[in-house]
Amino acid sequence: MKDVYSYTRYSKYLRDLVDDEGAATTVTELAKVAEVQRPYMSNVLAERSQLSSEQAFRIARALHFNEDEQTYFLNMVEIDRAASAEYKIHLQKKNDVLKKEASRLENKLQRTATRLDPDLTAEYFSTWEF
Repeated sequence: MKDVYSYTRYSKYLRDLVDDEGAATTVTELAKVAEVQRPYMSNVLAERSQLSSEQAFRIARALHFNEDEQTYFLNMVEIDRAASAEYKIHLQKKNDVLKKEASRLENKLQRTATRLDPDLTAEYFSTWEF
């Protein structure tokens, strides 16, 4: 699945999910999950219509986002729906914090994974039987 944090527009994220070669997600499935008609979902993907918060929440749950990813996705929807520039900036700042935290955790996990003791690794693989 695509990394939601690499997007600033929810419609682009969903469009890429659907357009991805060999995608497991279709416009029809997104529409069903969001409880909207397929033509409406097509308009959302084309940025001619907006999802409601509830529809976005249903999609986020169906995509099995963790809590932070879900919040990030819902904030993207609210940013697109917001009329006030001040509110958009407020939400974008929240998303920037979520994105930074996710990146920090990902880097920490990568560092931990690469610090395997070479002796323990050799011992582990030497006990394999074929």
